[in-house]
Amino acid sequence: VQKLLGSLNWIRPYLGLTNSQLQPLLDLLKHSNDPTEPRILNKEALHVIHMVEQCIYKKFVSRIDLSQLVQFFVLIDKTVPFGALVQWNSEWDDPLHIL
Repeated sequence: VQKLLGSLNWIRPYLGLTNSQLQPLLDLLKHSNDPTEPRILNKEALHVIHMVEQCIYKKFVSRIDLSQLVQFFVLIDKTVPFGALVQWNSEWDDPLHIL
């Protein structure tokens, strides 16, 4: 679970997920200091894994369009800031490109 959450932390902003949404997975780490201890995935944790899977399935990384401005967004989820490099163009099929 610890390795999974470490990997998810890198892609979480790209997927548009917050720490709050991942909380059921984070809760699995609360009761032990041993990262190798087996964990049992409850219904809520499985729901989060399926949600992450769907987000990954639907997303892709955009290439930079040099004719558009690049913006850096800083977002805060329960006092935890994270950032994203983006481009916006209302004429694109998907107006928000996450770089």
